[in-house]
Amino acid sequence: MADEDASLYADFMKQARQNDGGPDDKLRRQTREVPLQLARELAQALALTTDLRPLVHRSVISDIDAGAALLQGALQAALITLASNLGSSDQDQNDTDSQTAELWTAWQELQDQRQQALAQLSEYQEAERSDRQ
Repeated sequence: MADEDASLYADFMKQARQNDGGPDDKLRRQTREVPLQLARELAQALALTTDLRPLVHRSVISDIDAGAALLQGALQAALITLASNLGSSDQDQNDTDSQTAELWTAWQELQDQRQQALAQLSEYQEAERSDRQ
């Protein structure tokens, strides 16, 4: 999906330079939908790390935590991209206020999920530190 997003961005910029009216509506929608879908999938994977962590052997907990850190970073990057694309589409006259509002709501929900997963992982790590002392 990241490759698809990069390709869409390149197409978007090419159309923006070549067309007086800017990129077509379909391409504008795709530049929002792809990072949104990517963020949703990353949020699911990050949530899975919080579900798996208490179930795995202690020797692989650091692997779960490292994976969670990578997923969190990728999720944050996808959300930054989505916010940027939403910001540029705010000036799109064909975008309805309700469409934009729905996308911003989805963005906020994903931000909240990311924060919840990080808080849960931090709680696990703190409990482990307390157990060792």
